[in-house]
Amino acid sequence: MFTTLDDDENDLVDALEFISAFAVMSSMTPAEKARFVFGVFDLDESGDLSPQELALALRTTASGLCKLSDMDVPLEEDIKRVAAAAFLRDNTFNGSALARLSPKSAPFLTLAEFLTYAEASPELSAWLSFYDDLDELDVPVLKSSDLDELCELVR
Repeated sequence: MFTTLDDDENDLVDALEFISAFAVMSSMTPAEKARFVFGVFDLDESGDLSPQELALALRTTASGLCKLSDMDVPLEEDIKRVAAAAFLRDNTFNGSALARLSPKSAPFLTLAEFLTYAEASPELSAWLSFYDDLDELDVPVLKSSDLDELCELVR
């Protein structure tokens, strides 16, 4: 795993990439995964994500998952588009009634808003669902307690 994540062969692995990718690949529910990733990238522990923190979360998590799955990483502009959409006012997003915050009035995303967006966003829900059945493939998966231990080691 280390060698796969150390794609530039400098004997270093990005801790946030490691933790977020393994969380998404774990046996947690999609909502638990989203909540965990939110917590990892709430860098200032304010209880919300800035547009930069959300973009970092998406970029870093996707990078780790793609390395571990031998897939191409999404384009940067696609990651930015998905991140920016979470902050736009849109009452008809994906057929649901989501009231998004205007970036001019409140450039942050609360946990509740992030969870709603992760479920409603086709891109985010697809990623969370894609990695939701690893235990059915007889692949060992991490438990929430294992991930908590990893987070403590990083802190």
